[in-house]
Amino acid sequence: MIAFRRTHAARLSILTATLAITGARVGAQTQPTIPIVVAQAMNLEPSFIGKPQYFDGRPPTDWPADLVPAGARVLGGGIIGDPSMFRLRAAVFAFSEQGDPMEIVRALVTRAGYSRFQQMPPKTGGFVATDPPPGIPEQYCKASTMVTFGAVDSLHAPRVIAIDVVDGEGARQSCTQQPDMSMMRHLPVTVPPLTPPPGATTTGGGGSSWSGSGGTVTSSVVTTIPADSVLAHYARQLVAGGWKAEGKAAAANGIAVQKFSFRDADADWSAALIVLAAGDRRELKIEYARID
Repeated sequence: MIAFRRTHAARLSILTATLAITGARVGAQTQPTIPIVVAQAMNLEPSFIGKPQYFDGRPPTDWPADLVPAGARVLGGGIIGDPSMFRLRAAVFAFSEQGDPMEIVRALVTRAGYSRFQQMPPKTGGFVATDPPPGIPEQYCKASTMVTFGAVDSLHAPRVIAIDVVDGEGARQSCTQQPDMSMMRHLPVTVPPLTPPPGATTTGGGGSSWSGSGGTVTSSVVTTIPADSVLAHYARQLVAGGWKAEGKAAAANGIAVQKFSFRDADADWSAALIVLAAGDRRELKIEYARID
């Protein structure tokens, strides 16, 4: 899979800073002087995909008209890469003081026909993430084109937003669900997919560990819903996935527990779902063990 990284942060390489401040000549073409935030938006690693072409005060060539926010000022943009393999077009917009610029761009991208893409967790992963890990922008896809966006410098210019449009093989792969490799990891059981309660969010799918006879699956949910209500929410999903609740749930002092049994991989298993309230988080844990 083709990987790339763009950092929405206040840092520039020497080459990028030189291009931004003084301009540079590539072959017979002269690059324009552009705002630093535009150069930051094009600060890509690795550099083997080529040198960027900059545009001063306007989006790059062939920029989609439906990805130009109404009322925002275009600071510039750029193009880098090969459209057959990986091409990034970036445009940088300065927003007025009215409204949340990220919400404005999110609505713009959705109206343009892009849908938010999230890689489905492995079948044995259990807890489903609602948000990308910190520092990873939301990813939207339409066919084999991918769009991401974020503040170029959230500290010094929080209302300056860069929108990236990526196409080529790299975007196609990024917008395609990757095959579940759980069988290759020899996980002992399949935990049903578990989505958080309405209004609650998770970052990342949590963790898991296992041995030949048992293991754990963990996650963390940001919510103020009581622990017993969170337990009931996930317990219903486990039962719908074929697990059987054993006895009644127990809850006290911000801790809730429910025992389960299920059959998987031609064996009988016992499990427990544990929810621990910690401030505005609910720590989740599933313990399972094979019944010999």
